[in-house]
Amino acid sequence: MEAFVKVLALAFSVLFVAILVGVSMENIESYRVGKGNFTIFSAEIGKLGEVGEASRTISIGDVDVGYVKNFVNVVEESNVKVQNGLLKDSSYTWVVDGDEIEKIRIEGMISDTNLYGQLIVEVNGKEVWRNKTMPGRFELVISDVDAKHNEITLKASSSGFKFWAPTTYVFSSLRISKYDYSQSEYAGGIELYPYEISGFKKGKLVFYVDDAVKTADLTIDINSKHVYSARPQKSPVPYEVEFDKASTNLAGGENTLHIYTGKDASYKLRDVKVQIYYYGSTQKSYRTYRFKLDPNFLEFMDKQNAIVELKIKVDDVFVRGTLEVNINDKYMQEFEIDEGNKIITAKLSESYFSTENTITIASTGSFDIERMDVVVVGEDKISRGLI
Repeated sequence: MEAFVKVLALAFSVLFVAILVGVSMENIESYRVGKGNFTIFSAEIGKLGEVGEASRTISIGDVDVGYVKNFVNVVEESNVKVQNGLLKDSSYTWVVDGDEIEKIRIEGMISDTNLYGQLIVEVNGKEVWRNKTMPGRFELVISDVDAKHNEITLKASSSGFKFWAPTTYVFSSLRISKYDYSQSEYAGGIELYPYEISGFKKGKLVFYVDDAVKTADLTIDINSKHVYSARPQKSPVPYEVEFDKASTNLAGGENTLHIYTGKDASYKLRDVKVQIYYYGSTQKSYRTYRFKLDPNFLEFMDKQNAIVELKIKVDDVFVRGTLEVNINDKYMQEFEIDEGNKIITAKLSESYFSTENTITIASTGSFDIERMDVVVVGEDKISRGLI
């Protein structure tokens, strides 16, 4: 009988503690986290989020590159007036520099002249044109030039005894061009998103060659790193060039793309595009947990002005993304998860909780989550209790 009384007393003691603490959970064991702290919810989440291969195409368009000799405009003027007389004297001098200049072309429209004197053109101090020149179109091609540096002077001869009226030539438009090497190239950017970099698998450049003068390589650089250097021929079949992240220093944000060639070569490229292949979360993944709290315990939390914390520990990040937490549709928060942010702690209000509770987590990435805890931190110690 005495033993029975002891057992009965022990049973009543356990029941009293259970009613006081008032914690009930489904399939989850409660345990103390530290002095004065009590875990009201805990779950080992594990892997959350499905990973699949995805891709994105960045269209560059048609690109013409070359490093060939042709006429390149270096001077364009309007309303150019040269005069020479006793009272007026005006002339123009322009500098034309280059790499391997073969010839210089001067062209324009003479809109007015009195023909009192001659129109004069000098290259490096040497006359190459001296004539009375009628109004109309003017064109002069000069072969006796310096390959690197030239000074072009346009002036008029004196009107002589007609001191009251200077020789006048007026060009309504004037253009000076040099026949020299000029480079046509493509310089642009490739913008990549953080999730594409974190799950990067490979990149691919795709282009057609419609025409080619193959005296030098066609070169393609990404972030100043060569990914292609060859002499492709015209082909109806697209060229495909693969590249990786490490050798090109790819990063989230802007990356440079440079397409060019060498001397005397040109390439006409069509439908240039960059394809990015990466591993990503194929769809948002959800996980829902339910647990109960005793009304007495909720009242106890309120009276103790309890502080509630959400704690999440992530072991691995397969694809960076967000982790959304929803507690009873009262607390909804989104957390960024990546390699530098794998521990989450957030303050909660005890008002978010009731006797029946639902926690839903959703992932736009893919993670291995070690555990998620909801911890009550009270001013007084809260003893362990289960009902």
